[in-house]
Amino acid sequence: MAPSNDAPVAAKPAAAKPAAAAAAGDHVIASPLPGVIKELHVKEGQQVKASDVVCILEAMKMGNEIHAGKDGVVKSINVALEESVQEGTTIMIIA
Repeated sequence: MAPSNDAPVAAKPAAAKPAAAAAAGDHVIASPLPGVIKELHVKEGQQVKASDVVCILEAMKMGNEIHAGKDGVVKSINVALEESVQEGTTIMIIA
């Protein structure tokens, strides 16, 4: 009998949707450093205050709180959980 190829396969993280473009007056939240998105605390369409934590970015085994930076409404979320991002990557847009 031939050996089985039923080895477990690691699940791929969900792909983020295409990035929305920021309009004039929109606030772009960009990744301050390379890391992995570990938590998303908001949803599109949600009202946020400037001081609200919108996500947790893990870098060098430390969780970094990313704040909204502006009062407004979450226009788009451009990343997915467990997605690796580079410095400057748009995480989300606040309108």
